[in-house]
Order: sequence, then C-alpha cells, then structure tokens
Amino acid sequence: MSCKLNIPEGLTPEKVGRQAVALMDDGLSQAKIARRLKTDLKVLRKMMEIVLLADRNDLSKDERAAVSDAISDMNKTHQTLRAYRLVEKLANTIWGEPITRRGLRFHRAEQRRLDDFDRVFQVLVDMVHNVRRVEVPRLPRRQALEYTEDLRLLKNEITKILQTLEQQERQHGKKTDQEVSRGDVDSAEKFERGVGEVAARA
Repeated sequence: MSCKLNIPEGLTPEKVGRQAVALMDDGLSQAKIARRLKTDLKVLRKMMEIVLLADRNDLSKDERAAVSDAISDMNKTHQTLRAYRLVEKLANTIWGEPITRRGLRFHRAEQRRLDDFDRVFQVLVDMVHNVRRVEVPRLPRRQALEYTEDLRLLKNEITKILQTLEQQERQHGKKTDQEVSRGDVDSAEKFERGVGEVAARA
C-alpha cells in the first residue's frame, strides 16, 4: 500500500495533518475527520501521528531528527508509509501498538500506557522492600536450580527496564515534567541488586 495522499492544491500533508488534529481537538472522531478530508483512515492516522510527534517537547535529539525527516519525506513524496516507518517505533512507545489503542484518542492511549506501566512498576517497588528480607532455606538441588533460573530470567527483564529508564533519563537531559523520575531508576537498580542477591544465595 503506497499511502498516497490526495492533497488539495496549496496544501502540504503536514498542513492537512494539522487540520485533522485541530478537528480532533474540536471533538470529531477520526472516522468523521477522514470522511471530511476525503482521506483513508489509516493514512490519516499516520499523518496525524507524525504531526503530533513533531509538536512534542520531550523528544531526544535523535528522535526529533527522525520526526523532522518524516515530515520532510511526507511533504516531498505525498506518501505516509515510508515517512511513518521512520517514527513507527517511537509512536508505538508513546501510544502503544496500533491494535492496543484502536478507537482511543491519542492522549487517552498515552495515558493508558503510563497508567499500565505505573501499576506494574509499583508491584516491582513493593518487591524491592521485601526481596532483601528473603531467607533462602536449604533446598533440594532440582528446586534450587529451578528458582535460580527463574530469578535469572526475572533479573534479565528488570535489567532491560533499567536500561530503558536510564536511556530515557539521558535523552531528557534537564528535568522536565514528563521526565522519568530518578526515583524510578533508583528503585529499578535496587530491585535488580536485590534479585541478584537472592539468586546468588539460591
């Protein structure tokens, strides 16, 4: 699918995307906006996402460059597919995979992602406060091996979260309202160490 845009003379895909965002802010659904602008719904959504990403103030230097390239490519080719591929990973990180946010407005999709992560992270934080109190009894060899493997897998997943948080912290630079808090990173680091200690004792 080429995602070719039928753009009225004198307009660019970016301007049409901004018109669509303005209509969405006025309360129109994406389906109604697509009909009004005579644009395929999937194409319209990609165009809107690129524009919305361009207006964010919490992107890293590399992310801003990718979004700028997407805007330029979309305006030049009047196609969204190739342009969207430049920012697809970023869009999915912010709003979630398309299938999980179908029918949701962008701000609601983003908030749900944040709420889901916060709930999971609070579980991890609670575990931080308990894991160091764990006393490992004398276990049969097979059971010790099973627990050790499970803890190593858990530690690997926690390490991935920690690395992502640290990367976001570096990207943000100065503190902003949307920055991942240092407390979250510290909690992840403590949990990783705690899991490592339990794994070592198992």
